[in-house]
Amino acid sequence: MAKLELSTACLVALALLGCAHGRGDSSAARGVVVTLTRITVTPTPANNPGARWDQGQQDSRGDEGCGLLAALNFVAPGVGTAAHTLCSLGSRRDGSDWNPEDPDLFVAFQVGSTTYRSPVIADRASHDLNYPLFIPREAMRESGLHLAVYDRDGESPQASTLIADHQLRWADLDNTIELRGEDLDEPSLKLLRLELDHNPQPQTASQTIAASAGLVPIDGVDIPAGMLVEIRAKGQYRIGSWNDDTLGPSGYPGGGPRDYNLPVQVFRAAKHGAAVALVQRDTAAQAVVVGDCARFIAESGGVLYLGVNDRDYQNNSGSIAFEVRVTMPDLGAWRGAAVGACER
Repeated sequence: MAKLELSTACLVALALLGCAHGRGDSSAARGVVVTLTRITVTPTPANNPGARWDQGQQDSRGDEGCGLLAALNFVAPGVGTAAHTLCSLGSRRDGSDWNPEDPDLFVAFQVGSTTYRSPVIADRASHDLNYPLFIPREAMRESGLHLAVYDRDGESPQASTLIADHQLRWADLDNTIELRGEDLDEPSLKLLRLELDHNPQPQTASQTIAASAGLVPIDGVDIPAGMLVEIRAKGQYRIGSWNDDTLGPSGYPGGGPRDYNLPVQVFRAAKHGAAVALVQRDTAAQAVVVGDCARFIAESGGVLYLGVNDRDYQNNSGSIAFEVRVTMPDLGAWRGAAVGACER
């Protein structure tokens, strides 16, 4: 009888708040979202005021996300200009180089052997930003969180200069963390601010998009890096005014006229007319071929754009319905293990 009463109490708790062991995806048991909201460094390296920030050769350089963001010029009216501005931030007018006197900041979040990097903020010693990252509780308790602030010097994150680093334990994670260089014996760092959410919630969205609309931002969805994203697509549509074939989200069975695919490598190789997604935050972007369904870990997170793989989209007809769910992944997926196929 006592066991029956305990189970009933647990069922009531589940209905109201969620019993501690009643759900495998309980946010309270899975992890925390750490959001980088402010970074400030000294205008020049504190240990060498006469030096410039970027060391060594700086040939033509750009962020890896900019090639993806450039696709927005073709598919999202009004968004392409903003994307171009983000990618050219700090570039010389001839496009040859970023300004070597100013820092190009990013923060690496390392938990054990797993590292996530914020987008690069070019040519700014101080910047307000919004980079949220989900970290599984189990991983934090095992290894803690190592934060490292870098000035990017070359074409890859590995060609960077370390400005400051600090180790946080799970017990250090309060609602707000402000790290100051004067307290850490890191003279080039002025401030690094983190906001924490210990109760992250799943996000869901449903939206029907005309095949003639291009890539469309999904209202109410802002994806933290490290989260598991599942996107399902259904619909029937035609690509181009000359084509009588009715397609679904998987695109042309034989691949179709790929010359009209979106101008990003991931999309160029995919079937023409397939359902696709682009996740964009600042100068970082992630391209995903959705087809009927796709599951993936958000690399940098951000705004979610959905549509069909066609750069000449205005003469399309029909529509495609998308279902989106953003949840906390298991530890293996978060660490980079392959994400399984969509569940039926």
